[in-house]
Amino acid sequence: MTAIRESVEELADRLALAVSELVTRKIISTVSESIRTADVPIPHSPPATNGSHKRPGRKALPPELKKLCSKGDGKPVLAKGLCRADYYAARRKLKAREALKNGGAVTPPQT
Repeated sequence: MTAIRESVEELADRLALAVSELVTRKIISTVSESIRTADVPIPHSPPATNGSHKRPGRKALPPELKKLCSKGDGKPVLAKGLCRADYYAARRKLKAREALKNGGAVTPPQT
């Protein structure tokens, strides 16, 4: 009697597996027929909101975290706590002082 019961259970398991495979195939077929590829949008990176062409993933710092020029003109820092204009002005003055020290000879940039 147990051999018959095991055979029936095995047959029921196989039947359930076959039915689930058929249902899965039918669902996939129905869904794939209902999707029009012309309606599916092509993924792309969203345009930058401020009109710039930044790389994706690069975000501007919030205003409270931006460092401003130490000379007080409110411009963002380039290097050494100075904005671009003040940094290059200080660099020109330093080169001029070095040139005066060296008797007017401009030293080549150090790399």
